[in-house]
Amino acid sequence: MTRAPLLDLDLFEPVYTGAEGAWTDDTLDWIAYASHESSVAFAGTLADRLRATWTDLDDRGWVPWWDQPAK
Repeated sequence: MTRAPLLDLDLFEPVYTGAEGAWTDDTLDWIAYASHESSVAFAGTLADRLRATWTDLDDRGWVPWWDQPAK
């Protein structure tokens, strides 16, 4: 069974203040989380869709600070 999305992505404007932030919809089928440590995580149906659409998913994963290129 496929459900229509309850969130119009054109209207979705999350605000991140630098503190912990979490976004979801009324169904709680998905969540997006941003930490104060510069990481973003997705869970539920949102994570499933990202895995299915992002072909370069391995390039988008977390990299320890010691393995990141110099700025």
